[in-house]
Amino acid sequence: MRDANLPVVLVLAGHDPTGGAGLVADAETVQACGGWPITVPTSLTVQCTHDVLSVTPCAPDGIRGMAWALLDEFDVAAIKVGLIADEASLDAIEDVVRACPGIPLVVDPVLRAGGGKNLSTSELIDDFRHRLLPLVDILTPNRHELARLAGAGSDNDVDRVITLLSQGCQAVLV
Repeated sequence: MRDANLPVVLVLAGHDPTGGAGLVADAETVQACGGWPITVPTSLTVQCTHDVLSVTPCAPDGIRGMAWALLDEFDVAAIKVGLIADEASLDAIEDVVRACPGIPLVVDPVLRAGGGKNLSTSELIDDFRHRLLPLVDILTPNRHELARLAGAGSDNDVDRVITLLSQGCQAVLV
């Protein structure tokens, strides 16, 4: 089914029907870098190229079921997480990640759409900080996401990165 020499990357992310972000863009990036992407949608978006109109989280049992089926078949070299749309999705993603100790975890914390629509709540960000951030090997926020994740009390990007590193994240690429 696949070239056995390619490293497999499990991508858990939202589906952007424009292909500009999310599962499609992540899968293309993994392929361009010489990997084999396997994908699990965490949410479905209604969007155009300039804004997200709505986000529907995928069922957490579906997220888990797809991930377990893939993990049973593939030797996964890395996990990449994108949009986490709600608490139930975070629960499912955390379960999958915790079932894969030692597999590098890259997280792109998608908190806001390019058009400005918020895609995460303060409560979900707090839970992400406490539950998933300590498991992250590389976090890839933009500056807005960095500020939201670090929270109040950080005046500049260096302080914000230090805040996230102190919460257990291994590396931050802004």
